[in-house]
Amino acid sequence: ILDACCGNRPSINDDSGQGIQLLESLVRNAAALATALHHIVPGSKLGAILLEGTVERLAPPLHIRRQLKIMEKAEKSEGEQRGDDDGTDDDGGGGGGGGGGGGEIPLSLDKDKSCNNLVMLLAYLYTFGTIECVLIYDLVRLFSARLNEPDIELLLLLITTCGSKMRSDDPHALRDIIILVQKSVTRVRK
Repeated sequence: ILDACCGNRPSINDDSGQGIQLLESLVRNAAALATALHHIVPGSKLGAILLEGTVERLAPPLHIRRQLKIMEKAEKSEGEQRGDDDGTDDDGGGGGGGGGGGGEIPLSLDKDKSCNNLVMLLAYLYTFGTIECVLIYDLVRLFSARLNEPDIELLLLLITTCGSKMRSDDPHALRDIIILVQKSVTRVRK
């Protein structure tokens, strides 16, 4: 299912095998099949396996681990400025640098659309009830914090695919995300 959703098809002229944007109905049907198998087969760990594989394939091109460290540092510094120190703030500051200044991480998703397909797969897995809203909200926060062109494309994909379910599941978190997007937009405009 993951290989099909990545859209990795080698071209005759190019050996790179970069992913192509798949039709939404193909990804939706793959997610529906995975959800059905996950719920029908007793003791099936298909949903967990599919989620783990999807996130493992999605993390490197989106620099998710690195961006999460940057977001944690920003939240800690924002909390210290407000005086909201929670006590145990020594989470190891052991990033050793490499976090980057300003939090800008360039993405090169212009030709490779496999990330779009994987994000769409996650959105449909959420819509069909295989995964919970926490992962989707974290992805939306991640994309809205950076707010560059590929992130906007992925954010739009998430919102159009599962926005109504997000609104019905947790309207307060969605409101917080809207505020975060507005802050990011004002930051980008400056």
